[in-house]
Amino acid sequence: MFISDFKFNFKNISDSKTTLYSAENKSIITSIRCTNITDNNIRITLEEICLLKNPIEEGYLCYKLLITPNQTIDLLMVTKGNSSVIAEHTMFDGDNLVCKSESYSEKFSCIIIGYELLE
Repeated sequence: MFISDFKFNFKNISDSKTTLYSAENKSIITSIRCTNITDNNIRITLEEICLLKNPIEEGYLCYKLLITPNQTIDLLMVTKGNSSVIAEHTMFDGDNLVCKSESYSEKFSCIIIGYELLE
């Protein structure tokens, strides 16, 4: 089994759903780092859409997550008690990650990092 690393950068994402990644093979997302590039609080939603399921399945990885001005967070960060850890996210063929904010003025940048499993 071979792997192929990837990293994609996005700038000025706002209220239009933006596809961050579309899986063609089993893939592991290791980081989704988002930065609020405004001087106001914004809210970000990250959703996975499984297009090859019948019916299509949709679920949220985060929903209207608050990010303060100029703050950077990893959307895969999971907090329990006083500790936090990045929880890698597995995707399969036909799965898509889409991200958006709540309004056009709520702009953010995003860096997604992971690897694809190849045969």
